Amino acid sequence: MASLMKKKKSSLIIQLSKANLSLFLFVAHKSSTPSPLTPEIDRVTRIINDHPFPEKPLQPTLLRKIPPVSLSQPFVENVLGRLFAAHSNGIKALEFFNYSIHHSQLAPSVDAFEKTLHILTRMRYFDKAWELMMDMKRSHPSLLTLKSMSIMLAKIAKFQSYEDTLEAFKRMETEVFAGRDFGTDEFNVLLRAFCSEREMKEAR
Repeated sequence: MASLMKKKKSSLIIQLSKANLSLFLFVAHKSSTPSPLTPEIDRVTRIINDHPFPEKPLQPTLLRKIPPVSLSQPFVENVLGRLFAAHSNGIKALEFFNYSIHHSQLAPSVDAFEKTLHILTRMRYFDKAWELMMDMKRSHPSLLTLKSMSIMLAKIAKFQSYEDTLEAFKRMETEVFAGRDFGTDEFNVLLRAFCSEREMKEAR
């Protein structure tokens, strides 16, 4: 009886291992298979990176080169992801994000908004980042989350002073997230921003 149970257990383990291997191979295949959108994403990313903005306005070029019908959420997210990975000009990324909002019938996604915010703050375009957050507060308030707050505060803590970070947190409470009761979760975002920056300084 014990021998039979052991055989069944071994058989089950083998089946589970095969199932896990099949799942792994399926996911690996999906991740390595080029998306049908890839050539268009590459094309649009090149258009944005090669454009002589701000010497010439970018929006008219985007309107000529990118059909509004192509502005699906995955497409916009992927273009912004490419711009982020390439350390592209933050204002160009913002121009593309704004273009997608004004010419698409779909609401912007949280991912697209957060990628744009990442690109702006990484390049220290804090004034533009604040403007973007306030614009989203008026038009798409659901995009404002603890993560977007964290993105902004973390970069301010990195590039600006302790006092500037506290002032930014106060601005979050009174302007960007006005009407929201700030509690433990929000203060934890502030603490993480300070702790992350301290760890970075100690590492350096």
